Amino acid sequence: MVTFRTKLNFHLDSPMFFMCVGILMSSLCFCCPPSCECPAQDNSTFCRHRLLNLVPPEIPLSSHVLDLSYNRIRSVQPKLFSHLHSLEELDLSHNQLSRMEPGVFSGLLKLRILLVHHNQLKLLPPGVFSGIPDLTWLDVRGNQLVILLDQTFQGLRELRHLEAGDNPLLFISPGAFLGLPQLQRLGLEETKLGSVPTRALSALPRLSDLRLGGVTSPFLQDLSFSGLPLLRVLDMDHWPSLGTVKPLSLSGLNLTSLSITRCNLSSVPEALSMQVYLRRLDLSRNPISDLKFGGLRALRRLEELRLSGGKLNSIPSGSFSGLDNLLILDLSENPLKWIAEDALPSSSAILETMLLSGTNLSCDCRLCWLLRYNFHFGESPPVCAAPDELHGMVIPDHSELLCPERFTCHPPRITESRPWKMTVQEGDQVTITCHSQGVPEPSIQWVLPHNPYSGGTESPKSGTSRSTPRLSHYHLSSKEPSETEWPVDKFEIQGIPNSGLPITTASPVMKRVTILPEGYLQFHPVQANDAGAYLCLASNVAGNDSAWVHLEVTAFNGSSAVQPSLLHSHLLAVITAGGVLPFISSVALCFIFMFLWSRGRGNIKHTANIDFVPRTSRGTSNTEENKFTMKLI
Repeated sequence: MVTFRTKLNFHLDSPMFFMCVGILMSSLCFCCPPSCECPAQDNSTFCRHRLLNLVPPEIPLSSHVLDLSYNRIRSVQPKLFSHLHSLEELDLSHNQLSRMEPGVFSGLLKLRILLVHHNQLKLLPPGVFSGIPDLTWLDVRGNQLVILLDQTFQGLRELRHLEAGDNPLLFISPGAFLGLPQLQRLGLEETKLGSVPTRALSALPRLSDLRLGGVTSPFLQDLSFSGLPLLRVLDMDHWPSLGTVKPLSLSGLNLTSLSITRCNLSSVPEALSMQVYLRRLDLSRNPISDLKFGGLRALRRLEELRLSGGKLNSIPSGSFSGLDNLLILDLSENPLKWIAEDALPSSSAILETMLLSGTNLSCDCRLCWLLRYNFHFGESPPVCAAPDELHGMVIPDHSELLCPERFTCHPPRITESRPWKMTVQEGDQVTITCHSQGVPEPSIQWVLPHNPYSGGTESPKSGTSRSTPRLSHYHLSSKEPSETEWPVDKFEIQGIPNSGLPITTASPVMKRVTILPEGYLQFHPVQANDAGAYLCLASNVAGNDSAWVHLEVTAFNGSSAVQPSLLHSHLLAVITAGGVLPFISSVALCFIFMFLWSRGRGNIKHTANIDFVPRTSRGTSNTEENKFTMKLI
């Protein structure tokens, strides 16, 4: 017993005593703010959604994570967090911060992640991020920043990820990104920049991922991304006015992923031909209406192509030729009716997924080849829009059994009796109908009986005049009523030769003629020289049908042989007579009035004697000599 007591005996002023007391006090003084949660196992302090107006005191010194998001904090005092030497992540997002003073985060030497997005910050003064040299992730999205000044992010030499989008940015200073040698990802979505900040971006030599949106310029200028040799992912979203991508705009880049979405592109940009390393291309939500033959042939490494939300009515032959590594093709949300069998690359067996939801597919024999490939249609399979008996039918995966039992084609048939005759009055608005039925829906073409110009037509090749009537060829290609262009004829019918002379809607006659969506031919108004035989042609992949319409036009005077030139002469004579006769009548009326007035006044004197006083300074003169006589008319 005596020996045991001797071992426990020690002096109160020994270093060991104070060490033990310090350890005991530190363990007893682990305190957490009343409105927060502080799980000790992960050294975190969570104060989110607490309606806090100020940063709470007594935050544990051992905290690695401090979450103050979704509160009402309006300001943060300088060096408020300087005692939290172990802090690695600070979240101040979704508060009401309107400004931050330089040095506010000074002392947080271990801080890696700083989130201040969705506040009310209007300006980031230079030096506001000083004192946090190891920061790798900074998020300032969703504030009210309109400008990024020079040296805004100075001191952040280890920063690799910067999110600054969803701000009404109007200008980025050329030196805004200086001092960020390690930055790899930059987000600038939903801005209001007037153009690409080329000079500011060129200060980021290691940038590999750029998201840029909201730019108001209608052009993407040449060399817009010069000085970014390591850029691999470029996302340009929501440029409402972007309609032109210059051929050298992407020069100097070796992209693997490119997105140009929610813009105003009407065709695939030629600048893509230089991006031979592309593996993913997204052109969704653009009004692209046609695809050129072999327009994507240079992108041989492409694995994913998205063209959803466009205006594609069909996919013609060779549209995707050369894309031998394509795995995913997205054509959803297009008014798509059919896809040509040779539109896909020759090695289309490698294609796994084809998205066709939200299209207007005509489920007929033209789609049988598509079903034989057993493509995966995704979570939303396509639905038949035509013919009527299959409308609304869902096309499932592995639907090869639908052909040829369900997906069939029928040649067109014009329902009107043929030939039929129409007699109309000159000057009326006339519509010639041509109803047809068939699967797929037939296209309507009209052939006119003569050249709308008077006299013969001059051949561009021979320079001689022809008296042979000319055929004009129409093709219905749009669903909206429009003035139809009259292209060069490409065929002959019943021995009537082709003149080879194109006629456009620029001529006065052509502006009178419209092809309606139903395939009807409308004259507004009809003239005497429109009389003749019109041929309606209905065609689809299964065959064709035709019908003649004989139009007889009754002229204004009841004769069907009135020439337009004679009619114009008559109109000119009427107009001239209408102007000359009132003038002659007015002059004659004036003379009659003068004659009657003179007779009523009696005799009229034709001479008058006038006295005058001459200028003289001497003597007097004779009165009789100071008179002269004037004759009145």
